[in-house]
Amino acid sequence: MGGWLQEVLMSCLGYYTFTFGKLKIGVRVNSSALEAFTEGNILFRSLQLAPLKPSFNHLTANFADEDFEFVANSVAVYDIDYANLIGGGAGPLFLKSSVNLAGSSSKSQAGRIVAVRLREELGGITADEWKRARQVSFKTTVLALNMEPGMVCSMTHPDMPGESGEFRVTSWRLNRDYSIDIQGRTTTDSMYDLVVGPKPADVPASPVPTEPDLTDNAAPPEPGFGIAPQAGVLLIAAVGFQDLTNTKTISTLTFTVWHFDETAPVQTTLAAPTFASSSTLTGASLASFATGDLALLDTEIVKLISISGDTAEIERAQKGSCAGINRHVVGDERALQERSSDPS
Repeated sequence: MGGWLQEVLMSCLGYYTFTFGKLKIGVRVNSSALEAFTEGNILFRSLQLAPLKPSFNHLTANFADEDFEFVANSVAVYDIDYANLIGGGAGPLFLKSSVNLAGSSSKSQAGRIVAVRLREELGGITADEWKRARQVSFKTTVLALNMEPGMVCSMTHPDMPGESGEFRVTSWRLNRDYSIDIQGRTTTDSMYDLVVGPKPADVPASPVPTEPDLTDNAAPPEPGFGIAPQAGVLLIAAVGFQDLTNTKTISTLTFTVWHFDETAPVQTTLAAPTFASSSTLTGASLASFATGDLALLDTEIVKLISISGDTAEIERAQKGSCAGINRHVVGDERALQERSSDPS
């Protein structure tokens, strides 16, 4: 029964309590004080104050939307300033929660309810109000028997931030010595004034979402990855794209690794010098080389386009290497065949 009442009353910022065996229902519509407390009508040194510790700063309301024939919908309200405050230099920190609004049927109604509930949880709408927000507890006498949970009262006391403030009673208890324990949370007028601060606007029904575009219209950007050799194994990891344009249909990547056997290299020496502008290469013997092979010339990789005897026509600066700016002299042992491994 209590759960049903709570769910129904949530749709109007309502609350319920039992007073002397009777069920009483109220609605939190403002922060107008109905009772006033000072040092003169509370027990000496009984006032205790503690900072508020909000459990959420991002609240989502779930409701049946009449604009979509009462299909389930949701609306979220959050306070980015508070999220930045508690997140510090790491960026906004969102503490998320949700409520079910059985009696709400529009985004406007649901948004207003969760906006007020969020302000109550945070203690206000500004940094100064958050700083002044407190949990309040004190003892008083039977003169406060008219107090009920849900009522708003004022407290004027030197220990209060600014020496005065308002609070909503959350619980009270009558003790055997006829003293009364009262607990509450501070409130502000701004919590219930949706004209002040970020007021949720009346919004029309959301359009029917369109299907996402899952096609690519051009070549993808160049991928980035890490590579490291380890005990005969080549590790390739952290493959990704800085720009995800035209990458929706990519499911696999193919790596082609070119290498030469350093333990038994196929190599020769130069029989004629080569220069940065040379388009041919003459070796002492090119019998072990074949057309299409890649060869390492110092730090430059060249491709053998055709071979005639011991002279080869070459394409310079292959696989991202740079054409040598200095000539390679006769006798240099710098033409080494590179054989490709299976693509992986």
